[in-house]
Amino acid sequence: MANQTSNALIGVKKQRKPNILIVDDEKTNVEVLTRFLNREGYDTAAACNGEEALEAISRSVPDLILLDVIMPVMDGLAVCQKLRMDFMTRSIPIIFLSARNELEDRLKGLRAGVDDYMGKPFELEEVKVRLESALTRRQWDLFSHPLTHLPGSPAIEEEVWKRLRIGSSFSFAYIDIDNFKAYNDVYGYEAGDKVIKHLAAVLVESVKTSPDACAFAGHVGGDDFVFLSAIDPMKLLMNKIAERFDAERTTFYSREDAQRGSIRTKNRQGQEQIFPLISLSVAIVSTATRRILHYARLVEIASELKRFIKTQDHGGKSLVLWDRRTDSYKVKPSE
Repeated sequence: MANQTSNALIGVKKQRKPNILIVDDEKTNVEVLTRFLNREGYDTAAACNGEEALEAISRSVPDLILLDVIMPVMDGLAVCQKLRMDFMTRSIPIIFLSARNELEDRLKGLRAGVDDYMGKPFELEEVKVRLESALTRRQWDLFSHPLTHLPGSPAIEEEVWKRLRIGSSFSFAYIDIDNFKAYNDVYGYEAGDKVIKHLAAVLVESVKTSPDACAFAGHVGGDDFVFLSAIDPMKLLMNKIAERFDAERTTFYSREDAQRGSIRTKNRQGQEQIFPLISLSVAIVSTATRRILHYARLVEIASELKRFIKTQDHGGKSLVLWDRRTDSYKVKPSE
């Protein structure tokens, strides 16, 4: 029992239940949907008209709204329009539930800004599927990096916690583009964005071709990325990613700079300096040799290794290093 306690995840995040606001003046519909969604693992709140709905949303913004159209006091169309005009609520997924299911009625709802439209009477399983799809799209929009559309920091953290909860060993690669600021200074931010998107595309392709069906790529921000996979696939994939990046990087330079293998610009101290072509520093941490009980600990180890890599002579090429240190705690092969 003592060993189990010492190996427990520290500060592990519990998966939060999405909160669904049900807005309908028909009490039976509210009761049926509430029972069903609670049983399916959702938290719910309810309102019987548009004004009550807006008051409830002002107190606590839901993750999604199931909204009736025909209601007293304020109908669903008016509620939707008000929500879409407010910066704080404009992105809440809204699914209309309405007895009016003609084309013109659906078009009115879509023009008002609803995400989906279901006619009454409805099937509960269909409500569940449409609700899940809307929540997934919403989460992807919130967590994706706007430039690369890769999962951003919140999604990366959640993915790591998911793997830590499962308990199987995995590898975490922290990827940084070297000499990227100098490149931006010479070629401009638009050219820099093309480099960022190119690396993102390489990582996405690697996810798709990986023998690990659960490989994952994320964009922390700027020129920092992460890649997660099982340990054996990572050994092959990351070397291929680095080699491909080095082979294709000259396409982002002028012919003269590419042939010279360097550019000249001012460093952070304002002094003229020669910078090599962009390359990658890749720090890889394995949970098979490290006692990782918290996401922050994994990032700390990877960041420390990445800083070390950036002090090393790359010989003009990308450098991939695994964390070779081990903790006194050893993970059994079966884990």
